[in-house]
Amino acid sequence: MTGRNDSIDRGTSLVAMDNVLSPLLELPANESASKRTYTAITRTGIAAPAFTASPAVLAEGISVIETLRDAPLALTRVVEQWFGAWGDESCSRPLVKVAWQVVEEALLPKLRADSSAPAVSDLCANMFKCTSQPLRWPMSPADGALVEAFSAEGVRWEALGIYFAHVGAVLGPMREGDDTILFASEKWGPDRKRAMERALDASLQCYRICERMGQINDLTVWLLDLAIMLTTWCYGDDSYQAWRLMGDLASVVVALGYHGSTNQEDSQVPLYLQQLRKRALAEAHELDKGLATFVGRPPHLSRHYIGLDLPLDLPACALINTPAALEEAMAKLDSNGWNTEGLVHPTTRIRAVAMLIGIREEALELSLGPRDRDVNGRSQYATSCRAAATPFADTSLQ
Repeated sequence: MTGRNDSIDRGTSLVAMDNVLSPLLELPANESASKRTYTAITRTGIAAPAFTASPAVLAEGISVIETLRDAPLALTRVVEQWFGAWGDESCSRPLVKVAWQVVEEALLPKLRADSSAPAVSDLCANMFKCTSQPLRWPMSPADGALVEAFSAEGVRWEALGIYFAHVGAVLGPMREGDDTILFASEKWGPDRKRAMERALDASLQCYRICERMGQINDLTVWLLDLAIMLTTWCYGDDSYQAWRLMGDLASVVVALGYHGSTNQEDSQVPLYLQQLRKRALAEAHELDKGLATFVGRPPHLSRHYIGLDLPLDLPACALINTPAALEEAMAKLDSNGWNTEGLVHPTTRIRAVAMLIGIREEALELSLGPRDRDVNGRSQYATSCRAAATPFADTSLQ
């Protein structure tokens, strides 16, 4: 099948090829071909069996839910205060708050009502069932539609992973000494750093569970984005853990088809989701170039293949609103997509940083690429023609 697959749940296809070494094999005289066959199929058009969690995977899922169960209640209050202090503009990741609400409203109440082993096992099985289905987006995200959509049939592992990663991110900036009340639980103690590492471990467990299920979607991108940031806080920007996760994020971005302007402007995708994807790709580029520059390695995301249409300079409250309200907010932007109110939203910073991504990658190419005698000439040429060669459409800051 060569038709376009609109499903957000995309898998990797296998390519079948004949064994070209068969004529060279030492076969019995009465056999002209090997008895071994290597069947390869794709998931497109194939009725794949439903995912069944093995006992080992089920046990891992139960351990993650138990980690959530053992989290101190004070930790919830700290994150709520963080959201209250910063509001919807707390970060450039609107889906983070949605994932938090899904866990707080649809998972934790059930867990607190009955935390017995059978109840936890049932919750875990329901999460596997929910995550095995494609992620479905409402046409409008307003009035809690995203929370309802992500919790109608159960809580997905990606949402729980985002929840844990955000908990760790909130703990990061806390001052030493403010965490006494938070870590009475043995599994989350005895200090803030250990709690951050525990949150990161639980987040990555959720991600690995999704990997085993063959599930990737937009939530996976935001989960990895947060997890990479938290990993740099726990283990350092030059840690192998952060570098490996950045490779995972690059793979997910390409597998989902984020690369290329055509996919970013798909008319079949709601406008708010288009903008969320552009923000996700911009943040992925920023993480990628930052890590690559810090450790002096080639970036995972190449501007030659993975371009970027800048996200509009809109606050999160406008993005997660009715289509009419979003259109009205867009009408107030200037011709280059910047807000005209003189405000600096989180997306304002993302846009500014994204416009420098091309320059940063050119610098990496010049410094890390093959050595030659004309590095100065190449750098001058790159500077002179960057405006024409940049893959980013918005050049208003040049």
